[in-house]
Amino acid sequence: MYKKINQGLMAAMLLFTVFATACNNEGEKTEPAADTPVVTPEPTPAPADTTAKDTTKMDTTGVQKPVIKTN
Repeated sequence: MYKKINQGLMAAMLLFTVFATACNNEGEKTEPAADTPVVTPEPTPAPADTTAKDTTKMDTTGVQKPVIKTN
């Protein structure tokens, strides 16, 4: 009988803890006052591309022929 009372008490404490935690989160949210201006950060510019550019031109005039190895 002692174990049943102890298990019931533990279950009640667990439910109370979950309920108290869930209800406590609503009180922490605060909204800015109407007279306070809301500051929005400016977006940061994209970093400059510093990679080396490939200046060689590819040959796109024809189809490549397969390489056949001869022994």
